Amino acid sequence: MHLDRFRTARKLKVILNIAAMSFIAGCAPALKISGPVLALSQMSPALVPTFTLNVQNGVMSIDLTCQQSLAGKIYYAVYDTDLGTLTSAQVKASAQGSIAGSLVANGTITVDMPNSDVIASIESLADKKRYILYVTGESTAGQLAADASVKKILNLIPNRQSKQVYNTVLSGKGGIEMRYTIHMPRGYYNDTNDWPFIIYIHGGEGVYTDSGNDAAGTNFAMLQHTPLVSRLLTNIDDIPMIQATLQCNASFFSCTNQSEPAMYNEFINYLKANYRINAKRIYVIGMSWGGSGVWNFNRAYPTHAAATLSMSGQRVQTAAQICSTIGANNIPFWATINANDYIYSAANMQTAINDLKACSGYTADARYTQFSGTLYPATINTHMTAEYTLNAPFYNFSSNLWQWLNGSTNTNDTNPPTHRQSLAPEMTAELAAASTQYGVTLNSVFDWLMLWSKP
Repeated sequence: MHLDRFRTARKLKVILNIAAMSFIAGCAPALKISGPVLALSQMSPALVPTFTLNVQNGVMSIDLTCQQSLAGKIYYAVYDTDLGTLTSAQVKASAQGSIAGSLVANGTITVDMPNSDVIASIESLADKKRYILYVTGESTAGQLAADASVKKILNLIPNRQSKQVYNTVLSGKGGIEMRYTIHMPRGYYNDTNDWPFIIYIHGGEGVYTDSGNDAAGTNFAMLQHTPLVSRLLTNIDDIPMIQATLQCNASFFSCTNQSEPAMYNEFINYLKANYRINAKRIYVIGMSWGGSGVWNFNRAYPTHAAATLSMSGQRVQTAAQICSTIGANNIPFWATINANDYIYSAANMQTAINDLKACSGYTADARYTQFSGTLYPATINTHMTAEYTLNAPFYNFSSNLWQWLNGSTNTNDTNPPTHRQSLAPEMTAELAAASTQYGVTLNSVFDWLMLWSKP
């Protein structure tokens, strides 16, 4: 047994003697190094890469920005079905596999420099679907990131302003397909928080009539003329809210004055179930028929909205009804209209806001802003105030052109548009007054809306 121990010890020990080398002046002493012999893998365990992921939508893409602690690869796979939890090895295999079945996109990103941004864009994914993204990393030594660090992003939309659908369950509507556009703000995919939500109720510019409920959804294009969508067409993403616009099919719903608010209630509940929406921070805005629809929605569902905006609409309630719904729930309400609106009465809207202010116990903010008719060239529809209220591009429905209004003149814009209308002077003044009142800088009506949340 003693001999075995001796042999084992000799195997594990290296004795290196450097013999004295004679020089003219004398000798150098011997250098002796001893210790156990270790393989390289024993001396330095393989490093496990870690990585970060930032996801946001490009104009027509899903954009990934990654950093990894070690040089190597980032692997990603996109599915249109949730596969649950995947391991790093499964994600790598999917990223390197063939596109088939529920796997709709994949790829590999080379990481040459640790802790530096690498970027990829996933393009050409179809609308009317939401996607699931899986991402993992690997070092040049072949060490995969830990399974627990695999990133999974749910409910990805394929582009900045995606066209999506669902089927209504409202009684008497036959389960028809409901069409909507939706936009996710920067940062939405990179945390788990609930986000503020704004819904735009459109006017006649978005209404379509389709008794066959055309599955191709060719009428979707009409929604690009609505202000939340058109603002994004100018490549400006400055509203930190989920934004959505539901399209009204006049073959199944009463779109005039948007007088079926149950449609919008169902829509909001559907979105709350499928996206991370802060139920205390829901904002309802609309123009023309949609401006009237804001009044209708608040009358039917007065506990939903944290604040509302009606543009070029008309009141649909008596003073008593306003007080028992909007007033009783202290809903902040802003109304804008043009002085010479040829469809609805500015005086009617001003009276409605005055009635709201007079409600017993109403302590919220009620505002009325009337624009001067001189903002509009003589040939332009003076009913369209959303552009001057929301700083959105102007679409002329008479000429079917994007246009840029400047006092008494108008200039044709490109398609998609590059110019957004400046805020009306009256709007700028009202925002300045509200800024002073609340002690904060309010640059837009969106800033004003976000002052408010439900208790």
